[in-house]
Amino acid sequence: MNAAQGRNPAPLPGLQNPPDGGKRLSPPKAIQLLVPVWGAAYTSQFLEISLPTLLSPGNLPSLAKELPCKLVFLTSSTDAEDLKDHAAIHYLRSVCDVEISVIDDLITGDNYSTTITLAYARAIRAAGEAMLDTCFFFMISDYIVADGSLASVLARIQAGYSGIVAGNFQVVEESAKGSFFKTFDTGKPNMIVRSRDLMRWALDHLHPMTLANMVNFPLCHTTHTNRLFWRVDDNTLIGRFYLMHMICIRPEIAHFVIGSSCDYSFIPEMCPSGNVNVLTDSDDYLVVEMQKRSHERDLVRFGSVKQSVLAASLAEWTTATHRKNAHSAVIFHAADLPPQFEKSAIQSGAYIDEIEQSLPPPQPHRNHPYWLGAMAAHEWAVAQREKSAMPLAAADFLELQATGLTWWLYKIRNFIFGRPPNVRPWHPRWPDYRMFMNLADRHFPDKKGKLLVLSSAPAAYANFLGGITAPSISLDLNHFLTMNRDRYQSMMKAFDGCLLVIGETQIGRMHELLRRIKPLFVENGTLVVFAINGYGAHVGPWFSGTMLQGIEQFFDHDMPVDEALFVPVGAGPWVALRGMQAAFALVQKNWLWVTVESVVVAFLTIVSFVCNLGRSASPEPPASQECSSLGLVMHKVAERPFDLESIDSTLLRAPAQRFLWNWMGADQAETSGRQSMSAKK
Repeated sequence: MNAAQGRNPAPLPGLQNPPDGGKRLSPPKAIQLLVPVWGAAYTSQFLEISLPTLLSPGNLPSLAKELPCKLVFLTSSTDAEDLKDHAAIHYLRSVCDVEISVIDDLITGDNYSTTITLAYARAIRAAGEAMLDTCFFFMISDYIVADGSLASVLARIQAGYSGIVAGNFQVVEESAKGSFFKTFDTGKPNMIVRSRDLMRWALDHLHPMTLANMVNFPLCHTTHTNRLFWRVDDNTLIGRFYLMHMICIRPEIAHFVIGSSCDYSFIPEMCPSGNVNVLTDSDDYLVVEMQKRSHERDLVRFGSVKQSVLAASLAEWTTATHRKNAHSAVIFHAADLPPQFEKSAIQSGAYIDEIEQSLPPPQPHRNHPYWLGAMAAHEWAVAQREKSAMPLAAADFLELQATGLTWWLYKIRNFIFGRPPNVRPWHPRWPDYRMFMNLADRHFPDKKGKLLVLSSAPAAYANFLGGITAPSISLDLNHFLTMNRDRYQSMMKAFDGCLLVIGETQIGRMHELLRRIKPLFVENGTLVVFAINGYGAHVGPWFSGTMLQGIEQFFDHDMPVDEALFVPVGAGPWVALRGMQAAFALVQKNWLWVTVESVVVAFLTIVSFVCNLGRSASPEPPASQECSSLGLVMHKVAERPFDLESIDSTLLRAPAQRFLWNWMGADQAETSGRQSMSAKK
C-alpha cells in the first residue's frame, strides 16, 4: 500500500510538528474543562449535542481516568439554576466533578468573544499557582467532538507540550441537525461518534463560509478569512489555519497579560517558550461546529479569492502566531488518504508562502487593534449597566484609549463628518440617519416614557436617542429572543415605545420579534423599525431583494404598518463610505499615507455630498426598487389575551426532554418536569 494511503502519512518538510516532542519534564496533576455557555438556545444545544459527544469513552471519561478532572461552566445566574438541576448534569457528575461559575458581570450583550476571553482568564487565575500543573481545556458550547479527540490532546500534554492548537470547520445547522440525531443518536447519555463517520457526515453539510474559504472552489470567496481549505477528493480536505483554537494549555507562567482575544493571545502569553503542538490529522482530533446558514452570509462574494485581496485582509489582523499557524497542513479525511494528498499539501504550502511574502510586519498580540475596540464596547456596557457614569457610546471609549496620530484622526473625522446619528450632509449615511432621526423625533417625543432599543449592536445604538426621548434600555437581538422566562416577564407592559434596528440577516426573524415585542408595551405602544443594509459598507449598497423575499414577516394583525419611508440607494455614497473606511485604516497603520488619505477623503466627501442632495426618504419606493434603508412605523391597536406559554418554548427553559426520558425513565421524567414547571411558576 502507498505510504500516503495509510493513517500516518510520510512527514512533509515544514508542515508537521517537530519530532522531538515537548519539553516539560514534570507531569500535569489536574484537568479543568472550561465551558462558557449562556442563553437558552446555546445551553440547549450544548446539552443535547455537544455534551453527549464529550461523554463518549475517548473524551471526558478518558480524561477522568488519567487525572482529577473537573468541568467548569462559565454561565449566567439564570442559566446556572437550569444547569444545576438538569438531568444531563446529574449524569455528568457521575463522570467528573462539576462546578458552575457565574459570570454575570462579564456578559454584555453581543460581545461574545470578549466575554469568553475574560471568563477563561478568570477561571485560570482562580487556580492560583496550581495553574502551572493544570491542563485547561477550552471548550466551545456548539462543538461536536469525535470520540478519542480529548484523549489525544491529553496524551500530547503528558508528552511534555505546554499548548495544543487545532483547526475545525462549520456545517449548516438547518440541514445538519436532524441528520446528526438520525445518524448518531442511540438514546444513551453519550454519543460515540467516530472521527471518520463524523467527517463523512460533515462533508455532506458544509457551510457556505467553509466553501467560501476553499481555494479550489472558484464559485465564491469570503472578504474576511482566517482559514483556507483545499478539496483533495470526495473524502479529504486540507486546511491552512491562521486562526487556530487553543484546545488545551498547561500554562508555563502564572502572570500573563490578556491584550487580545483568547485565540490571539493565550498561546503566546501562556506558552512563551513556543512549546506548542499542532493537531494535524482528523483521525487524532476532529471537532465540527454547527452554524446557521445565514452566519456571516454578508461576507460571501462570487468568484475566487485574489491573493492580493487576501493579503490585505490578513495584514489587518494577523499576529506572528497566526502566520506561524498557517504553515501547518491540517488534514481532514473520512477515508484513507488518497495518492494525490502529498502534492496537494505541498501546493497549499506554496500558496501560503506566496501570500506571506507580501505581508507587512505582524500585528501585536498585546493591545491588538481589534481588542481595543472590543474592550471599549465591553467597558461601555459595564458602565451603562452599573450606571456608574454617564452613558457613553462604545466609540467614546475607543477614542479615549487612542493615542498619538490615531487620537487626532478620530477628532478630525468627527469634526468633519459628525457622529452617528448626528452626521453632516456630506456623510455617506446622512440620508439614512436623517430619516431615522425624523421618525424618532415624531414618534418618541415624550421624555417621560420608557424606550426599548433592540439591535445587533446594543453598544452602538443605546444612546442614539439620548437627545430626543427618555432614557432607554438597549438589548442585543439574540439575547432578547432567547432570554429566560423571568427576565422576559419582568419587562411586560414596561415600555411606551420600541426602536428595532435590523439588517438583512434579521429579516427572517421579524415575525418572531413582533410576537415578543407586543406584550412589552404599556398600552398602544409604537414600534419604529430602522432597517439598514448592515452596520458598515462591506455588505453592499442595498438589500431590497432580501427584504421582499421575507415581506410576510412584517405582516401582523395587531401591529399594522402605519407608515413606510424608503431611502434610495446611492452607489456614489456607498463607494465613498468604503473608500473612507479603507483610507482611515491605512493611515492608522502608517502615518506616511496621511497626505494621500487627505486627498482621497476630500474627493470622496464631495462625491458623497453631491449624491446625497438627490437622496431623501420618501413614502414612495424608488423606481429601481433598490433601497439603502427603510423606516417603518407600527402601532399596537389590539389588546388580546396574552399567553406567556405561546411566545416560545425557549422562555420556559424546560429541561431537554431527550435527557429526561432517556436517562431517568418516563415516569420519573414526567414527575420531574411537573416539579420544574411548578417551581418556575
